[in-house]
Amino acid sequence: MSTANTSLSQQLDEKPWVDASDNSSVQEYQGFDATASHNIQDLARKLTHGSTNGDHHSANDLARYLSHMSDIPGVSPFNGNISHEQLDPDSENFNAKYWVKNLKKLFESDSDYYKPSKLGVAYRNLRAYGIANDSDYQPTVTNALWKFTTEAINKLKKPDDSKYFDILKSMDAIMRPGKLTVVLGRPGAGCSTLLKTIAVNTYGFHIGKESQITYDGLSPHDIERHYRGDVIYSAETDVHFPHLSVGDTLEFAARLRTPQNRGEGIDRETYAKHMASVYMATYGLSHTRNTNVGNDFVRGVSGGERKRVSIAEASLSGANIQCWDNATR
Repeated sequence: MSTANTSLSQQLDEKPWVDASDNSSVQEYQGFDATASHNIQDLARKLTHGSTNGDHHSANDLARYLSHMSDIPGVSPFNGNISHEQLDPDSENFNAKYWVKNLKKLFESDSDYYKPSKLGVAYRNLRAYGIANDSDYQPTVTNALWKFTTEAINKLKKPDDSKYFDILKSMDAIMRPGKLTVVLGRPGAGCSTLLKTIAVNTYGFHIGKESQITYDGLSPHDIERHYRGDVIYSAETDVHFPHLSVGDTLEFAARLRTPQNRGEGIDRETYAKHMASVYMATYGLSHTRNTNVGNDFVRGVSGGERKRVSIAEASLSGANIQCWDNATR
């Protein structure tokens, strides 16, 4: 006990605090002197310099952007009298990026007429399942009645849960307008099924009753009935009319998606031809305008060019939600 008291006394004598009477370690406050004023001015100068540089850079960036946008005419490229070669898809100086910026400026000049549209999708408890069936056979005149009767009886029977298998297990997600979402998964993981479900292309499988899917307030039924062109699915395989030329194929796709607010005095045919030419020039297909698309049995463009035709055809749709299934394979 005496040893502990001695140690405590020694610690107290060491004075771990500062004594105000010890003038050697404490300096008396002299008020707002010249040194303090200099330090404050130096700090203010540094902050002002940094703020000025930031504002200067922001002002330069804004001025550069406005100057660049002022060089873009913002004119309608559909009237046929194109004074800028960069807007003419038949010119060697055509610039797709410049064309898009010009169209953007044109739309912004009259937002009441060129009303922009956007669409997002969100889902909760999304589940997709399939039914395990025996191998099907080709119906003929003799067995068609038997097949129809068998299918009708199976529908009246109580569902057998052992025949159902999950393709997509319950999942939640939200995809905002204008965002790019990448779906990754190993073969058989259900990536194509998810894309088809979002695109309301569910032939061959079923969606669980507990699944909730909304497209900014619209149901999948509304999309399928009234807004089919705003949500599309681009399949991995290329299916076209093989005897149609590339130009006819893309002009037909553009004609089906010609908007009503395409500009005063612009007819549907002029709009469709210009849009088809723009996308052919963008994807390097201008030289195949009069060549048949073809397929595995009909001679036509090459496989890579046929894939680009599929991409251009989907791009011409202008859909707000586009589901691309391995589009660059």
